[in-house]
Parts: sequence; C-alpha cells; structure tokens
Amino acid sequence: MRSLLALLIVAAGAHAQSLSPSLLNSTGVWPYQSFKSVDFHPPNMTISKSQRTAPGYLFFGEYPIGGSGVAEIAPLIMSDENELVWQGAPGYTSNLNVQTLDNEKVLTYWNGTFLNAGYGYGAVSVLDSTYTEKYHITLTDQNIVSADGSTYPSYCDLHESYVTNKGTILVTAYNVTQADLSSAGGPTDGWILVSNFYEIDIQTNDVLFHWSSLDHLSKIPLNQSNSPLNTTCGNLTAGTAQSCPWDYFHINSIEPFDDGYLISSRPYFSAYALSANGSVDWQLQGANGGDFTLGPGVNFSWQHDIRTFRTSPTSLILNMHNNANSVTDEHSSPTTGLSLHLNLSTRVASLISSLSDPNDPIYSPRQGSYQPLAANRALLGQGSIAVIQEFGSNGSIIYTAEFGNANVSSYRTYKYEWHAQPTTLPDVYAEMEVGTGNSSVAVYMSWNGATDYDAWSISAGNSSSALSHVRTVKRTGFETMACVAQAKYVSVTAMKGKKALSGAAATSVLS
Repeated sequence: MRSLLALLIVAAGAHAQSLSPSLLNSTGVWPYQSFKSVDFHPPNMTISKSQRTAPGYLFFGEYPIGGSGVAEIAPLIMSDENELVWQGAPGYTSNLNVQTLDNEKVLTYWNGTFLNAGYGYGAVSVLDSTYTEKYHITLTDQNIVSADGSTYPSYCDLHESYVTNKGTILVTAYNVTQADLSSAGGPTDGWILVSNFYEIDIQTNDVLFHWSSLDHLSKIPLNQSNSPLNTTCGNLTAGTAQSCPWDYFHINSIEPFDDGYLISSRPYFSAYALSANGSVDWQLQGANGGDFTLGPGVNFSWQHDIRTFRTSPTSLILNMHNNANSVTDEHSSPTTGLSLHLNLSTRVASLISSLSDPNDPIYSPRQGSYQPLAANRALLGQGSIAVIQEFGSNGSIIYTAEFGNANVSSYRTYKYEWHAQPTTLPDVYAEMEVGTGNSSVAVYMSWNGATDYDAWSISAGNSSSALSHVRTVKRTGFETMACVAQAKYVSVTAMKGKKALSGAAATSVLS
C-alpha cells in the first residue's frame, strides 16, 4: 500500500511507498545519478519489469512537495531502463509532453511558480526537436487576482497545456474573488478560488476564448462540490480570506470535444461536456452519474487527466486517472486507471477496464495521468506518489518504476517515441586517469537530448590547434567514458555510423 504524506502528516496505517530507509541519504534525498561531463542529477529509479514494455521514453518532471526529496528539480526524459536522455533547465515544471503542431512533433511544458495550494502561475514553452523554444505562451492582463496578492508575469496554470489541431493551446488559470458561499455552508462574504480556462492562439498569443466556473452556477452549484470548507491554511478556514480561498471546482484537464470542450473537475467527481459557447451540455458524475446511469464498477472520485476517444457519433471511450483519494479523504479505495464506454444516446456509462496492481495497491491523493499505449497497453503516472506503471494488454502490471520518496511528485507522466538532435555542442570532460602513472586520459562525453547517435569520434593532441583522431568508441548511455593516450587537449564529435551529427566539442585535460 502506498500513500502520500498528506501535508507532511502520515495518516494512520499509511506508509510512504514501501521504501527502506537505506534507500535515502541523510538529507532524505532519493538516490540520484551523477556525471562528469554535465552537472545533472536525475533520479536513480528503482525498476521492476516482467516483460518487454512499449517502445518510447518516459517524460516527467519531478519536484518535492512540502520538503526535500530530489537532488534537482527539472523536466526529464528518461528511458524505462533508467537512462537519462534529456534534462531541461532547473525549476518547477509540469506537463512535459510530446504534441503535434504544424504537422511536427514538439515538446511542451509548463514552468513557473508552484503554490502550496496546488496550482501555479507561469508560462508554457513549446520546443522543437532541437530543443529550441519556438513559442512562449503567456497569459497576462486577465484581471487575475492571486491568493497572496502578488502579481506574476504570466498566469497560465500548471494543470493543462493542450495543443489543438487548430494551432491553439488550452490552458487553465486560477483566480481569487469574493462570493456568497452560504449555499455550501460558508460565509456570505466568502472567498473562492475560481477555475478558468483559456484558448490561446499559439502564434499570436491572443486569447480566443475564456471560460469561468463561476459563470455556470445554475448547472454547477456550489453545494455539489465535495471540497471541504473546514480545511485550513494556517489559522484560517477555507473561504474566509483572500489568502485562504475555497478551491471548490479545481479544474485539472481540458480537451476539445465536438465543437466545444470537455473538462474535469476534481472535487465535483465530474467530466463536463461544454458547447462552443461554454454552456454545460452534460455531466458525468462519478458517484451519482449526473446525466448518466452508471454501470457496475464505474464509480470514480478526485480524478485527473480525463481524455476521450470517439468510437461513433453516439458513443465514446473515456479514460481517466481515478485517484479515488484526496488529502482530506485518503484510503477510500485504491487508485485506478479507469476506461469507460459512454453511450450518448441512452446516457449509460459502462466499465471497459480498471487498472491497478492488486499486490501493491496505490492510494494517490492528488495528481496523476492515464495514457493509452499501442497494443492495448496503458501507462499510469501516479502523481503525488512517485511511481510509474505500465500495464499489459491483459490488464496485468508489467513495469513499475519508483523515482522519489513520499515528498516527490510528477503531475503527469507520458511515454513516447522521440527523435531529437540539439543545436548545441556535446559536453566533454577529460582528466588524467588515476593510478596509471599519467599515461592515459579518461574522456567523458554526453550530448543532452540527442537520441540518434551511436558513437563518439575522439581527437587528441598537445596543441588545441593540432588535434588528430585517435579512436572511435560506441555510445554506452547518456555519458560515455573512454581512455586515450596522454594528451593536453581532446575533442569529441557525436557520430551515427560514419556521419558526424554534432560539431566538435573540445576541452583541456585536467591533471
């Protein structure tokens, strides 16, 4: 059984990811990898694998919540065999994803300020396959008020950054305002955290559409929220002050749906289909069905990452990460990856599959993702539990990777095949090899983010202007080490077969 340290307090009976204390160092930081050529420290994942997994790399961004736990906060691409492929600039990131824009694969992620209340303010970066930023999506001048009264250069929230086939991006945003909360048992002059989403033109950064949860109280009344009003922020009760607003709706995913949108509200246990003008067409509610009748096994709560796939004009498949837990409602049921069939004519929701590991159930109180893979497989990122799982076509667990302690999260995790070639030079470090009487030089080589090279060409010499090729070695992971004869300078070039893919990166040899 696995559970988050909710607000740094362990619930009775919970334990943090079944971790042995010996796995953590004296500062509580999860074991990490280190390199000579670059100052990167990705997690050293603990992996269990029973059969061949789906092709592709893992895309995630680890960060601590409420404490330590990671050696470095950064977006990561890693193989499922624990090999680093790319590490981005340090800082809080979310939703590291591969999407399609202008018929090309791009890398997208949110980066900004992560607030302890479970949302953030920042921007979305769109990188091409050379890791060059093509677009920097910001949200400004929207009269957004933050809980702490601070202003931010951009108000895009971390929960969603969905690129559409229209060249737009869907982003979430949170705004604090006063509202009458008496219908939900709160004060008449209360404070509320309003969920918003925006559709933004990627090229121009113009806002094309805006939706606010507070504009739809007739269909989404406050008293239907399962978000408790008795939670506190220090000595304040939720909903009683600007610095402690009631997060009643908590939007956490958006996608285009027909001519409108489909959104997920975590505390309403609901998916809402919206028309093009933002009005509510229907609600699928995980406890009472909403506008649907729920079949056996269809119940869900506190969910994330709702996605749909049309199977006909009157039916669709809906997938989600069914947390079934929250920081105030832990150990309700094990977290699952839920796949449902919705009949839009009869308004019946039926269970297709429910994925979990019966031998090691996870109780993830927040965050998470569900990604269908080829051959009827699926990937679950367990959000606030630092675990990634892959399930086979028969629903059995075939892969588990742990990458952090109880303080560590990754909002979502994806798996994709990805081909990239940076415009930057490789990184190289060279030193006299210890214990060899200074007769040889150890050369350490890496090329952050490059996926397709297979060898290194090494040149060396006693003058930086007169280097000669001395050997070619096979690539052996993110960083390759090779020894060459004594020299004062070396240079390295990444190769694919006999073709140079990079320029030559040179360095002097440290004695």
